[in-house]
Amino acid sequence: MDEDLNKSETEQSGGERALEAAGRKEPKPKKAGKPEESKWQHFTKWCVAKFMEYKSEFKKIVWPSRQELFRQSLTVIVVSLIFGAYIAAVDGLLGTAFTGFVNLVNR
Repeated sequence: MDEDLNKSETEQSGGERALEAAGRKEPKPKKAGKPEESKWQHFTKWCVAKFMEYKSEFKKIVWPSRQELFRQSLTVIVVSLIFGAYIAAVDGLLGTAFTGFVNLVNR
C-alpha cells in the first residue's frame, strides 16, 4: 500500500508532475458559495462595462462652435477643389503627352 502512495517519477502522469512542480498535491477546489457565471452573463457584463466606458469618454468630447465648424468645412472644401484642379491639370498634361508620344511612334 505504501508503494502505491509513493509512485516513482516514471509512473506519475504529466498532470501529477506539474502539480508537484508547482508545490501542490491537488488542484484548487472551486469556491462553493459562488456559482460559475455562464458565457452569456460574462458577455453581458463586458458589454455593460464597455458602454459605461464609452459614455464617460463621450462626456470628454469638446464640440466645435457653429462658426468654427463653418470655417473648418469651408477650408476642407477649398483645399479639396484646389487639389482636384491640380490633379485634373496633371492628368490632362500627361494624357496629352502620352497621346502625342503614341502618335509619334505609330508614324
